[in-house]
Amino acid sequence: MLWGVYDAPGRGRPGLTGGEDMGDLRSIIRRIHLFADLDEGDQARLEEGARHLKLKKGASLFHCGDEADGFYYVIQGCVKLTLFAPGGGEKVVEIIREGMTFGEAVMFAGKPYPVTSQAVSETHLLFLSRDPVLRCIEQRPGFALRMLTGISRRMHGLVHDIETYSLCSALQRVVGYLLNEIEPEGAHESICALRLPTNKSVLASRLNLTPETLSRVLRNLSEKSLIEVSGRQVVIRDIRRFVQFAEQSGRLL
Repeated sequence: MLWGVYDAPGRGRPGLTGGEDMGDLRSIIRRIHLFADLDEGDQARLEEGARHLKLKKGASLFHCGDEADGFYYVIQGCVKLTLFAPGGGEKVVEIIREGMTFGEAVMFAGKPYPVTSQAVSETHLLFLSRDPVLRCIEQRPGFALRMLTGISRRMHGLVHDIETYSLCSALQRVVGYLLNEIEPEGAHESICALRLPTNKSVLASRLNLTPETLSRVLRNLSEKSLIEVSGRQVVIRDIRRFVQFAEQSGRLL
């Protein structure tokens, strides 16, 4: 939700490498909406503390308790943010996908990171260090507002997660998740094909379900001819009918 930590190349963490091509970094920074109103000088300052990181599948970017000194943008791939119980149990608190940022709030708070991050596929990230970001915030109100908006949305999402886990059944959680995965431009189509961002075990943890419960719910929806499932591919066969089913189940779009 609000976390992240930078592990610089050369610290010996398996699967983590760094890219030094500043031209490539500038191209990446220009593509990020968050930096839309920054001029060439601002972008150059961000580049000074930026790194292009590559994670192999299964490699950790950071661990709970690591120092916060920046935040991240996912260029390509997928990262899970995880809590671990003393007995070894794992709870996935968020799945960070391409085009998403994470780590802003803890960076501002100056606190250690309360989660562990792991790549669920080969992942490319852009790391931006704290000091250049703070200088841009001081000089660019539009940039500061976008940072605050992103953090506020994450907080709203956290409250929504707590509500979902506390009040919604397993069926409602899965149906709600699938509805939220439909792209706005596809909401008026009759059929929608989705690709789950991770394997079902990680997704189940994200929804606070066991893998067996998630599989049972997906099978139930398939038997009702609402969806078709093949690996990580899910096809909603009739969006209008699926929305009606969601409404009847008490889970509105």
